[in-house]
Amino acid sequence: MKEPKEKKPLAIVSMQRVVNFGSVLQAYSLRTLLKELYDGPVCFLDIDEKTRVPVRENAEEEADYASEAHYPPGLLQKAKRWSITRLSSCNKRLIRRFMTRELGLDETRKNETYEAVVVGSDEVFNHKGGLCLQLHGDVPQTERVFTYAASCGSAKAENIPQEALAQVKAAMARFSALSVRDRATQEYAAALGSTQVQRHLDPVLVGDLFLRRHRRVPIQKYLLVYAYGYRIRTDEEIGAIKAFAKQRGLKTVAVGGSQFWCDLYLPMSPMRVLDYFHHADFVVTDTFHGAVFSVLEQRPFAVLQRQGNRGKITGLLEDLSLTDRLVSDSKDLETVLTRPIDYDRIEALLRQERERTKMYLKQALGQGDVSALLPAVPHTCTGCGACVYACPQEAIRMQEDEFGFVYPAIDETLCVRCGCCTKLCAQRENLEKHLPVQAHAAFGADEKTVRNSASGGVFASLAESTMAHGGMAAGAVMTIENGEVQVRHILSENPEDILLMQGSKYVHSQAWHSYGSVAQAVQTGKTVLFSGTPCQVAAVKALLDDPEKLVTMDIVCHGVPPVRLLDGFLKTMEKRLGGKIRAFRFRDKTGGKAYCAKFEMHNGRSFLLKSNQLSFYKYFLQSHICRENCYNCPYAGLSRVSDLTVGDYWGIEKRHEAELANGTMPKRADWSAILVNTEKGRRFLKAHEDALCLWASEPYLVAQDNAQLNAPCGKSSKRKEILSQYAAGGYKAVERGFIKENGGYLRYFKRFTKDLYQNNKQRK
Repeated sequence: MKEPKEKKPLAIVSMQRVVNFGSVLQAYSLRTLLKELYDGPVCFLDIDEKTRVPVRENAEEEADYASEAHYPPGLLQKAKRWSITRLSSCNKRLIRRFMTRELGLDETRKNETYEAVVVGSDEVFNHKGGLCLQLHGDVPQTERVFTYAASCGSAKAENIPQEALAQVKAAMARFSALSVRDRATQEYAAALGSTQVQRHLDPVLVGDLFLRRHRRVPIQKYLLVYAYGYRIRTDEEIGAIKAFAKQRGLKTVAVGGSQFWCDLYLPMSPMRVLDYFHHADFVVTDTFHGAVFSVLEQRPFAVLQRQGNRGKITGLLEDLSLTDRLVSDSKDLETVLTRPIDYDRIEALLRQERERTKMYLKQALGQGDVSALLPAVPHTCTGCGACVYACPQEAIRMQEDEFGFVYPAIDETLCVRCGCCTKLCAQRENLEKHLPVQAHAAFGADEKTVRNSASGGVFASLAESTMAHGGMAAGAVMTIENGEVQVRHILSENPEDILLMQGSKYVHSQAWHSYGSVAQAVQTGKTVLFSGTPCQVAAVKALLDDPEKLVTMDIVCHGVPPVRLLDGFLKTMEKRLGGKIRAFRFRDKTGGKAYCAKFEMHNGRSFLLKSNQLSFYKYFLQSHICRENCYNCPYAGLSRVSDLTVGDYWGIEKRHEAELANGTMPKRADWSAILVNTEKGRRFLKAHEDALCLWASEPYLVAQDNAQLNAPCGKSSKRKEILSQYAAGGYKAVERGFIKENGGYLRYFKRFTKDLYQNNKQRK
């Protein structure tokens, strides 16, 4: 019997021979990820120095790396320097031992062909010593070469000589898939002709190192310092770190690069360094992987900014919404180190990114069915439907799961694996977010318009003004047709349609029905005001490449339940209210400031009910029935993807107490807040400011009482219980569970009837 032929090896070419913890641990993590997905051997391929071409030096790069010349003079200091040099040599031996034993670098296979070659991670596109064509895709040993989380460091495409540019672009064109880890590298790749680029996190964060069991360390109460040798050397930085440690009774312990001023410098193996991160009280670093290790081990940390690493570290912290860990002034060190970090949110994000990473690698390796083309796992897919519009073969449709949540489904008979859907999805995820430059408290200038809105009527007022100036508006419309609830986006230039777009719709809208008409309108030169959830705004911006004529306004989104659950809820209410429901509004101002829903019946009657009497409404407000991805929303923060953000101005009575008290601002219950996030948004608001009554505010004031300007909505075990009830018995079972938890049938219906009577009596 013939033995099965061994598969060709899969090779990684990276910075695996650089003697520092970050380089070897990223190589280790990437290899582990690939070994999980590939059933053949996975090895390393050494960098081919013969493929280097000369480039111009980057004149802007700061000389961040210091030398022993910065070491203080004196006999005692010379002795300490000798000791640290000896310990540093020991540290390098331990790292090289790891390279041999764990990475198998002595077994590197040079002269054979490979199933595929993965370039990355780390600074594989850097120009130190010249540009390496092999690392830019020129790998003759394989037909399939792709990158994972590549970085260019401080390299710039403009420094490549004209005579070498065609050669470099030809090498880059060989990549079958291109993944980078920061925006600077994305721009670098685009300058070299590679526009379809995905962003991924460093393999240390998405590999299996988070599962590792930690060993104890022989030190207690210490501040860990992780930086390149001698790089933390100014009196201001050293003084701030030592003062912080002394105030809290902490030792200063340096690992990795030696710091002459620390209490201890400890040599150790790469895995052991993670133990020291894990047990540290605080971490101060100025390196990319120092930040990565801190996040991996969930430690309070601060990052000292350097000119040479600003792009890659800032990019990482932006991806994790942790830019508040950056220290540009040593005086702020204590504030940053003691500022809390929501590691539950970070861990949820990392779970999502681990799934996305594996999906990308499977696709890059040519594995899996066509469904793997899309990141349609519950943690990541927003249901924006951009892929439906992007598919040139019309091979994708949005399909409901058992609960009504929609996800893209690919028709294998039509799919040609062009990758347009995947590329669009990556482009959407990589859109730049902006911190607001202005904030306003606002309401519409026309009280009739405001009266028909959920709060201050900002979108409706701006939509009216846009149409009056020859533009169009797109927003969500909810209808009940043939007894079924439908929620979709429409684009219109008819002012009568604004009434349909007004009011809150606390469900998922089929926004993809409007993308084509929005694109056509913008192409004909019309200004379009598009309103939707942040993920829908990201979709339309990615599809259309954010043209000047497209003005986007996202809402401060609490999360979106599926329409099917709302439909089931309304059918239960029809029996309770004694008739067919013609229309439903989540928020009606007849009931005052409190959340109050309005049911309009076919027989001409209407009813108002408070949210706490309604199962769907209450479960939505408590975040129990949202899409899975809403609990890990990357857009839930003060950095926004849109030009303008609008929402209720919760807490305005506290934030603008003086102005409301002295009459500078009118007292009313329906204030909206507007965040101006881009220069385009500022110009648009200025052009249409007559449609609104505006009062200056501050973004941080708006965010203080608006939870989803700080973090995604929270997920509880109640969600699973509700969905299980629905799966077992439809919405009737959900309603029964709600009534039971609210005191049983007698108590619930007593309160329900009383509320129904009081609310509707008040309107007469």
